[in-house]
Amino acid sequence: MEKLNPTWKLPRTYGTIRNAKQFVKEINSFRILHNVFQHTYRMWFQPSQKANTMAISSLAIYGVIKLEGRQARIMGFAATFSILYLASLYRKLGLLYETSMKLRQEWQTSPSSSKWMRKFIHSIPDFRVDVADFYFIRKTTVVNVIYTVLNGTITLLLA
Repeated sequence: MEKLNPTWKLPRTYGTIRNAKQFVKEINSFRILHNVFQHTYRMWFQPSQKANTMAISSLAIYGVIKLEGRQARIMGFAATFSILYLASLYRKLGLLYETSMKLRQEWQTSPSSSKWMRKFIHSIPDFRVDVADFYFIRKTTVVNVIYTVLNGTITLLLA
């Protein structure tokens, strides 16, 4: 991240986040939004979306191999778009966690942060997206998803 010149007056953040009380208020509002997102989506939406899209992509790859002509091309498009959807979605959700870790580390090691601010920042958990109660999404989750899709396709082909 680039270091900003403290004499610059940015119209949206000048005097807002630089104030410690306002900073704590903004972080707590982000934490509330994050908790609402987690409780809304983690138990049913994320797992079901992942399972459905992985099943569609596995069946579409199977269709590309087993079918011929126009049907195979249609299945190829379905497989390509479902895998690209999963890859881009999980990469962006993993980027949220990575960015949150980097920002927290930078705030903790900032020379201008007080001891109280460092303790507050240390108490904040990283923003991450959980899938049910099993795991949370990292940038490497994309590789696991693609591996599972290919494994499911190979199992279908061998059956």
